[in-house]
Amino acid sequence: MLTVFFAPHPRRYEDLSSVDTHRFVCFFHAPLDHGVLLAPSQFETCFVNAARGVEDIERTVDVVRRAFAQAR
Repeated sequence: MLTVFFAPHPRRYEDLSSVDTHRFVCFFHAPLDHGVLLAPSQFETCFVNAARGVEDIERTVDVVRRAFAQAR
């Protein structure tokens, strides 16, 4: 279970008022363009389930890694 915030140090709910929502939108669309659907909001959670095989997870990690690089 995970979520992604683009902010220096989001630790508490109050810190979330300063997150970079535009950067998240760019990050979200990059994996989507490659067939990987993540939670569409920073306030939702992504889950990995047991139905995914090793190849699925490796592909997802690769696509998301590239999305992080694009969102910089």
